[in-house]
Amino acid sequence: MLQEEIELGLPYRFQIDFENHDQNFQEDEVAGDWHHDSNSIELGYAFADWGKLPLNPTIKGEWKFNHEAADAYEVQLLLGDEIAPRWHYGLNLFFEHQVGDDRRQEIAASQAISYTLVDSKLGVGAEMKFSSESDKDTRSNPENKFLLGPSLQWRPSKQTHLNLVPLFGVNGDAPMCELLVFFGVEFGPGSREPEGLVPASFRGK
Repeated sequence: MLQEEIELGLPYRFQIDFENHDQNFQEDEVAGDWHHDSNSIELGYAFADWGKLPLNPTIKGEWKFNHEAADAYEVQLLLGDEIAPRWHYGLNLFFEHQVGDDRRQEIAASQAISYTLVDSKLGVGAEMKFSSESDKDTRSNPENKFLLGPSLQWRPSKQTHLNLVPLFGVNGDAPMCELLVFFGVEFGPGSREPEGLVPASFRGK
């Protein structure tokens, strides 16, 4: 899957995001031709300025315009902070529900911890993700997936970062491996992310 995202900070601790998704597979199918999958718009709100509340809670709501399927809405709660010098922690809770068709639904939690090896240059850590997926016919028997793996972030410059996170399935429903690669460019003054951590497995949501 290939995802492009633009994030724009707004006054009063709001943020709006625009996303485009392309992929070369359908749900429960093998890889095929690349095609447009969806666009989405997301609005986030931080409950207080950074450092004023424990774990700096932020809530996000998103509407996903699916190309060949019914649309879906998402709600996320993001928590993150610098828990000790050089140590950063993040926890995201996620709910997605399709408004038509099979009414696919996902409930998920992802958390990550990282340690800064070289200030503003290199960090390493670990990440886990649990998800429970179902549709209108399988609500009582969802597909539960648990993945775990290491993480690495490298900053080639002050305004760019590269994240590599290979996650490995640890139960029967989980895939053998998911490799997440993210490259970001930050624009404008004050664009550096606060000293929290966003789990990479939720950056693709």
